[in-house]
Amino acid sequence: MFTQKLVYAALALVCFAGSTYAARFAVIGDFGTASAGEAAVANMVHSWYPFDSLLTVGDNNYPSGRLADMDPFVGAFYHRYMYPFVGSCSTPPCGSQDGVNRFWPSTGNHDWGNACPGSLSGYLTYMPVNRKAFYDIVKGDTHIFFVDSDCNQNYAGYNGTSSTSSQAMWLQSGLAASTSKFKLVIFHHPPYSSGDHGSSTYMRWPFEAWGAHAVLTGHDHDYERVIMSSGFPYFVNGIGGADLRPFVTIVAGSTVRSTGSYGAQLVETSGNTITFKAFLANTGYPLVDCYQMTLNADGSKSYASCMANQPPASPVMSLLTGTAVTTPTASNNLVWKYFTLSGSTAEPTNWRASSFDASAWPSGQSPLGYGPDHPYKTTLVDTGATGGGSYLFRRTFCLTSNDLSWLSSLSLSLFVMSDNRASVWINGVQVLAEGSTVDHEPVYWNTNGNSVSASSVLVAGLNVIAAQVTNTASSSDAAFDIDLRYPGSTAASYTCAS
Repeated sequence: MFTQKLVYAALALVCFAGSTYAARFAVIGDFGTASAGEAAVANMVHSWYPFDSLLTVGDNNYPSGRLADMDPFVGAFYHRYMYPFVGSCSTPPCGSQDGVNRFWPSTGNHDWGNACPGSLSGYLTYMPVNRKAFYDIVKGDTHIFFVDSDCNQNYAGYNGTSSTSSQAMWLQSGLAASTSKFKLVIFHHPPYSSGDHGSSTYMRWPFEAWGAHAVLTGHDHDYERVIMSSGFPYFVNGIGGADLRPFVTIVAGSTVRSTGSYGAQLVETSGNTITFKAFLANTGYPLVDCYQMTLNADGSKSYASCMANQPPASPVMSLLTGTAVTTPTASNNLVWKYFTLSGSTAEPTNWRASSFDASAWPSGQSPLGYGPDHPYKTTLVDTGATGGGSYLFRRTFCLTSNDLSWLSSLSLSLFVMSDNRASVWINGVQVLAEGSTVDHEPVYWNTNGNSVSASSVLVAGLNVIAAQVTNTASSSDAAFDIDLRYPGSTAASYTCAS
């Protein structure tokens, strides 16, 4: 049986950012793609440091877990927490510099090659887990068990994924023997999920009865908290960088759901309470979920939402509306000029320039699109039946020299909802160029948080934001919406006067 137990000396209470915690963990999932979303999540996670460990819920390396992809898809973003680090990095020193490993992954189907039978060789070679597919660690007052939920565990010579398998017996005995205050179980395939893959019912082991306090999973590319009647939580955290997907069939107990934005969890323990927070890697890092479990003096457990106890998120403004962003994952319902390219229709010359006359183009309120996914405000012409096509979109806004003086020091965040791939320009400068293999689902926001330097794209006077959404042949839907955000509460004057 593959197992590993790393027990660290009990930690004294450590102060993080002015608060006292016994242990602190970042949690990411479904991330290893080298995408802008992965970069945004990594930057948010780095801002949380110091923490005891970075935990993963699997699918660390897309698409097939190859060793050759580990450096660009995993190490490039998280090598600073790995020890020993066997890869290479572009900006040495590489790996954890204090001789302590803080990167603790679990396996996912893509780590196994996304196949049954598959190979875990790249993962076992690269990851600092002593070549273990499942193992446990103790950090401070928390005992964490990493389980391999992949189908490959069901082949001869492996340890199974049923509740009576040797792997399950290892977990049951480990939970029973643990003397830690808090006990977490981590694996990839969610027992309960409203997402695209749905529930992996074979993983409905009696975790709570065995002594666990929470289960953290991934696989579906969304965030969800599902709670049992006792309050026991199952988390789905698959928003670490891979393509985001919509919810499909809502399961019983689903209490919090978020998709369309990348993010991660932060788990903290203090006294007799463990707190699970989920943040989006958008401007201001908005909090979308907070859930706590407290161990009572009589031995019972109390579970409760802690969203009401959290400070308000840092204010964020939309440059396109001039108003505060109060619902981060919703349309701003702006009016756009648009043009349909299909068949032999020629692309207008210089259509991205501020001097271009788009007065003859039709206007439509966002979201614009066609298909069953949204109640679109404006219905676009279906180009799928004619072999695919593109849609061009334009919107102008004005800024004064004074506006530019304070905006130029800020980083803008670009949010795009498109089906399929999108390209975006601001005053002729391309700020988003998605490759030909991108195939989004129309969810808010499937491309989000891309950082844009305001000083490099904005001008005093008339500004234009232009976008092109390219559809595929025989596509059943198309979609478009955009927002451009910045931190703070100051609104531009939106006049073309100097």
